[in-house]
Amino acid sequence: MKVFVFGGTGFIGSRVVKSLVSAGHEVSAPARTPETSAYLKQLGGSAKAGDLDRPETLREAVVGSDVIVNLATPSFLGRIGERRLRDLSHQKLQQTKNLMEAVAEAGDIPIILSEGILVFGDSGPEWVDETAPYDPRGFARIGSPATEFAIKAVEEKNLRLIRMLPGGVYGAGSWFKESVYRLVKRGWFRVFGDGQNVLSYVHVDDVAEAYRLAAERLPVGEAIALIDDEPTKTMDFANFVAEQVGRPPVKSLPKWVGAIAAGGVVAEALTINCKVRNRKAKELLGWRPKYPTYREGIPAAIAEIERS
Repeated sequence: MKVFVFGGTGFIGSRVVKSLVSAGHEVSAPARTPETSAYLKQLGGSAKAGDLDRPETLREAVVGSDVIVNLATPSFLGRIGERRLRDLSHQKLQQTKNLMEAVAEAGDIPIILSEGILVFGDSGPEWVDETAPYDPRGFARIGSPATEFAIKAVEEKNLRLIRMLPGGVYGAGSWFKESVYRLVKRGWFRVFGDGQNVLSYVHVDDVAEAYRLAAERLPVGEAIALIDDEPTKTMDFANFVAEQVGRPPVKSLPKWVGAIAAGGVVAEALTINCKVRNRKAKELLGWRPKYPTYREGIPAAIAEIERS
């Protein structure tokens, strides 16, 4: 099977490429620099033209693919206030429009889009699943216009769409390495609020496996949440990281201080409850997380960071 992966050299995308290649699929992805092209080749994929910000490059990129996977997204690292939220949201929407229009012109190619479980909003103390009302909070507010456009485009352009909704994806890279692991080791990490809110996490390798399964099984029309078996309190997650690197328990900051430091979008994402079930991923994809809880996944992520 030929799979084109937008964002194939990123934190999640590189693991998806590696998983697909390991299963015998032919994978290509955009690479803007010689370094990223070499990295893609190292993963077993091949570089191909295709830039979501340049619609004229997209039709040729997707033609001949059996499946399109879109993991490309504007960077969420750093402070996100309302102005940056609007800019990121506009960029994400335009990229999604460009992609879906190119696929509509190219032919009948299934698209796997990436969102996130924060589309379910604040679950409070209850469990939620994919039937929960659409109520984007935190980082999900960035992609909400793009999601709404994509759902409408399915009907208008007769597209086949699968929506993947990962939880807090941690591993040896991205936010976990830069904003948690390194800060915890230096004693600088802080939890916003009291840290008693429950969030759903998932190891990046398990996410990659789920995307591979989705590309192979193509559950078209479905939205599938990807989280491990045990949502956990923010403070417990952070303190487990601290324990693993030999540091004392982490401290907290009032939520309003966190909102000033990191922006309201980030503070909201880290302080709401999002306690999500993964039953659908297991039933539709046959997905079984290698790291069923953060207690197995965090030591593996830290070991990988420290080997690199």
